Amino acid sequence: MSEPLEVSVHLLPKLVEPKDLRGRTVIMIDVLRASTTICTALRNGAERVIACGSIEEAQQRAASLSPRPLLGGERGGVKIDGFDLGNSPLEYVREAVEGRTILFTTTNGTAALLHAKEASAILIGGCVNAKAVAVAAKSLGKPIAILCAGTNGHVTMEDTLAAGLLVAELAQTPEEELANDEAMMVLGLYVWVGKVNKEFAGSIEMSYGGRNLHAIGREEDIPIAAEIDSVPVVPRFDPNTSEIRVVE
Repeated sequence: MSEPLEVSVHLLPKLVEPKDLRGRTVIMIDVLRASTTICTALRNGAERVIACGSIEEAQQRAASLSPRPLLGGERGGVKIDGFDLGNSPLEYVREAVEGRTILFTTTNGTAALLHAKEASAILIGGCVNAKAVAVAAKSLGKPIAILCAGTNGHVTMEDTLAAGLLVAELAQTPEEELANDEAMMVLGLYVWVGKVNKEFAGSIEMSYGGRNLHAIGREEDIPIAAEIDSVPVVPRFDPNTSEIRVVE
């Protein structure tokens, strides 16, 4: 008989020490918008995404690569000066990204990936690939830790709801164990908001991250990020190379 699946949730990177993620499969969530954008870029044929911790790192790495990679990312939600692309999934169309390497840096998502560097495996999840990333994470046979990126150090409704969606996908039998209170909390929130009140997309719209996107005129990204299982690819981050590629 196999061991029961253990699922834990961490609502912000600063709420878990990197060493406590050792031996676990981490699913990093940044619904608005890094997770959604990375999934979209890889679904549309990008060869790889390279996560960079800073603007300067992205620029330095770009100078050393040939052919020239695309620079993508944001600060304060807005495309970085001199970069080719921002952090909107609408920008990462096939015509722009197919066959290309993308050097990518964002305020919250790439920082959360780098925080998880000691994990056994690091996958990238969101609403758009919930079922696919849950299946991939289970197949690795390790305890699973869902890591929410949050926004500027604050817990966000959009990541919390997506974490609840993933817990619902992962823990579908009584034998599967929710290993901390946060896992139980996010599952309860998802069931209440998504299943009972049917306000899943609307709650993401009204979230902290959703309001931020409205403020900078990027609200068209919100329904794309809230659409469940619309981009069924599974990105995996390699902390040794900082590369993100699709799990085949």
